[in-house]
Amino acid sequence: MKNIIYFLSSEEAAQQRHLYSLLINGSFPRQCLTCGLKKGCTFFDVDISPNAQNAILHCQGPGVPAVLLLSFSDLDCKYFLLV
Repeated sequence: MKNIIYFLSSEEAAQQRHLYSLLINGSFPRQCLTCGLKKGCTFFDVDISPNAQNAILHCQGPGVPAVLLLSFSDLDCKYFLLV
């Protein structure tokens, strides 16, 4: 069990919504997984896979809308653009 919670938040600005992860191991460090991920993408909808290994990110703008695949197991890779 990874003890991770994934959630969307607009804490940076009302016109932005990003995906965050939160470790629930006692210290509660959180990480923005979509901040700065793709230029022009600051508002996301997210579908997380049932096994919590991947997420489909729906960039709603303000730039050109895009659909991205994010792998939680390899965050160094960042994302794949789905066409």
